[in-house]
Amino acid sequence: MPAVERHYRLWLLLVWLVSAAAMIAVSWGAIATWRFPDPDDAMRLAQVRDWMAGQSWFDVSQHRMNLPAGLSMHWSRWLDVPLAALITLFKPLIGQRAGETVAMAVVPMITLGATQALVAEIARRRAGAAAGLLAAACCMLSIGAWYAMRPLRIDHHGWQIVAGLGLVLTLLSRRDWRGGVLAGFCAALWVHISLEGLAFTAGAAAWLGLRWIFAPTDRYRLPAFLGALTAAEVALYLSVHGFGLIGQTFCDQLSPVHLAALAVATLLAGAATWFSPRSLPVRGGLMAVAVSLCGALYRLWAPQCAAGPFATLGPLGYSLWYRNVPEGVPLWHLSPDLALLWGLFPWIGLLGSVIACLRPSPRRAEALDYAVLLAVATAIGMYVTRASAFANLLAIPGAVTLILIIIVRTENWPMIARVLGRTGAILLLCPDGAGIAAMLASHHAPAGGAPVVKSDPRCGLPDSLRPLDRLPSATILAPLDLGPSLLIGTHQAAVTGPYHRDPAALEDVLGFFTFTAGNAHAVALRRRASYVAFCANDGEMAAMAKSAPNGLAAALLHDRVPVWLTPLSLPDTADLKIYRID
Repeated sequence: MPAVERHYRLWLLLVWLVSAAAMIAVSWGAIATWRFPDPDDAMRLAQVRDWMAGQSWFDVSQHRMNLPAGLSMHWSRWLDVPLAALITLFKPLIGQRAGETVAMAVVPMITLGATQALVAEIARRRAGAAAGLLAAACCMLSIGAWYAMRPLRIDHHGWQIVAGLGLVLTLLSRRDWRGGVLAGFCAALWVHISLEGLAFTAGAAAWLGLRWIFAPTDRYRLPAFLGALTAAEVALYLSVHGFGLIGQTFCDQLSPVHLAALAVATLLAGAATWFSPRSLPVRGGLMAVAVSLCGALYRLWAPQCAAGPFATLGPLGYSLWYRNVPEGVPLWHLSPDLALLWGLFPWIGLLGSVIACLRPSPRRAEALDYAVLLAVATAIGMYVTRASAFANLLAIPGAVTLILIIIVRTENWPMIARVLGRTGAILLLCPDGAGIAAMLASHHAPAGGAPVVKSDPRCGLPDSLRPLDRLPSATILAPLDLGPSLLIGTHQAAVTGPYHRDPAALEDVLGFFTFTAGNAHAVALRRRASYVAFCANDGEMAAMAKSAPNGLAAALLHDRVPVWLTPLSLPDTADLKIYRID
């Protein structure tokens, strides 16, 4: 047995430790200052703190937003557990702040390690231990890992990717009903964390259905997959909601309507595969009927969900917030450099997976499964940019296949040509190759004549907001992305954050900053807000000022302060602009 194979797990552990150390080193400045990658990460910490302070396990609402009702949230409480456990462990030893910092650095590294292990195993099954280790190392270079798993990235995207990779690996490695059960459990965790996982789960189920239609002997995985998915989803739903929401339907989280549709799908798929008619058209017809009935059930039960979870947004929420969230738009709406960065590498992996399907191998069926599942992930990622994080990581084993083919083909080349060829292949076919292409496509030209706002880069960080606690407890009107930081940096309340569950609050904040001074004052009085806070170099403020040149944001950025706002001066706020509402 080769040394790499014999000590594979130790080498894999070393790859993870080096990757984690590199990520932490690169992110050290952000870790020390709590410069979160996304407002959702700050909100996750707020949720963990609230739970540890006594808020009910079953209540994930944010009670310091959208007063007095609170802001409804759809996040799973289970993802708070590892963070709370580490904080509980380290707080007595190093204090609250340091304990939270350690937890927020370690938890993403756990998801990174799980991702590397899963990606490596997919690659190892295809091409051996060396391929597995190369795939694990490539994860460190992937936009998917840096998007979802760098330190402080504690929201939920890393866990989603781990669940998705587990789904793929179990379908590839266990080609019987046991593999279907394990894959169903992984899919259930993904969909429980975020309903966005339902698209890939449906794609995987559709592929298992096609497998049965064209190969009737492969009839156990689909009902096992759907049965495990349904049972696990029911258990997870009850574990975080109890029976309190059993009569309500939500379009952005798992609800009874989804559980009912999954149960119907399980029963119909089980019946169809049990009888397993000999005629291929009949098998195809049965699957089509099952899909149609499940779709009809969902459509009749939840017609309000036909337009998607963001259909309730008001005009300002849709135009100023939703359409300006790059991670939620299709790839073709991005700039060329970002589109290449997110969208190129999955196609490289797809090319490698197709080549693997065409090569003689005892595992061609497994190679075909991988290629189809990667194609599904790539297609979903084209429509929702953040879903490309999963596609980029899943594509690594396919890209490694291409690298190994080139290594074999260059075996007899002269040494210099061989070294250059292999080095070029690794640079271009590893995830970093997509970054190089994106860099070449980017012009990095400044916006035409746009002034550069000079402001303290610490503005808006939790520590810079702490002096706001010297003010009486009140509600603060702030740009959406600043809201979660206010929650973890102060004891004050915010009107809302970048969340769609209460479109009225979202509309009020955006309206406050884009309305004329008189109308903005009316919003502030209706929301019973006492203060306004923002950073002069905030991108949201600039966007709102651009969209409404006569609005309050534009006036404040040009120091045209209405009479009902009184400037306040607090020390150590890093250029944070603070006004009292009179």
